Amino acid sequence: MQVFSKNLFKLHLVKPILNPKEVSQRQLKIEFDARLGACMESVDSMDILVAAKKFKTAKIILPHIMLELVNVGLTAYGLPILKELVGWQSTLRTTGNDRLEKSLEDVAGFIEMPLDIFINTKNIFEALQACLDELMLLAKKNFPPTPLDIYKIQRMIRIAITLPISILIIVLGSQFYLHYLAAKLDWEAGNIDFACEKSEIYCGRKEKIKNLTRQCEDELELLHFEKAQSYLEEGKKINTKALAVLDEKINNSVWEINQALARYHTKNGIYPIGTGPEGNFTPDGKFKTDWIQGLAPEYIDSLPRDPRNRNSRNDQYFYWSDGKDYKLIRHGADDCDSVKRLKPEMIDPVRDCWAYGYWTPNAAKW
Repeated sequence: MQVFSKNLFKLHLVKPILNPKEVSQRQLKIEFDARLGACMESVDSMDILVAAKKFKTAKIILPHIMLELVNVGLTAYGLPILKELVGWQSTLRTTGNDRLEKSLEDVAGFIEMPLDIFINTKNIFEALQACLDELMLLAKKNFPPTPLDIYKIQRMIRIAITLPISILIIVLGSQFYLHYLAAKLDWEAGNIDFACEKSEIYCGRKEKIKNLTRQCEDELELLHFEKAQSYLEEGKKINTKALAVLDEKINNSVWEINQALARYHTKNGIYPIGTGPEGNFTPDGKFKTDWIQGLAPEYIDSLPRDPRNRNSRNDQYFYWSDGKDYKLIRHGADDCDSVKRLKPEMIDPVRDCWAYGYWTPNAAKW
């Protein structure tokens, strides 16, 4: 056993000698990986800014991200990095990499956009991801494994075969994998607390969701629906199912219906025709799922019913419209006093304090 241990130790110490070119390539690969990692973090930071509607700040940092992308590409070819974007095209063109240059030109187009156009841009992250994809291809092409890399793989295989303890490692590894798999399944099901208990990998994400949930709930209590929606969307990028309750709460709100009406009007130039509260029920007294004609599913997934889910014709969402004007209210609202304190402009002037909602000026007295 002693002889075996000595031989194993010798095997661990033996390493191939790299020539100067391989050493240089290896150092260049380390620098490339560091720059690429920092660049990916910058792209993630911009994603968070856009999700939070911090478009001005996002546009300010975009040139810095662009410069990082350019320098990652130059590093892959062993060229000096740039301190600013001036002359990046001509410098990068010396590499002969037309694909990388083209993808960077797409990002440069967003830098030159006016802020009001940039705010409505939908595909900025597609352009950034295209650049990152090209840089990953460069890593495979320009940094093939060195003899040292190959040696490390071979050494791991030899040790795994030689050591009897490798059987124990496999068993423990299997248990760890099963534990991780259970945590992953909990996470995907929206059970973020259970996932965190099983694996610390998910604990940081759980705290982010908890914070976003609290912020969303705070904004909902203040009837700041747009802010609440922005926090919800940011949280859904981390885990959709964990925020299902909040998602349903916003989607079932009178605000979300009003947003759908605005989208309908923008496209059609009129509002859907509505006949008032009687339009919510069929002649035999059953609630109608399409109580605003033509709105779902194009402008809203489905028309919600008042969360109280009562059969009373009074305690419902009501909608009137002649096409030119409209009125949308939550009738018989038991939280009317709270709304009146926080958002008095939402209180129906005809039904104070019995209903609240949204309307065009000409429909205020309906």
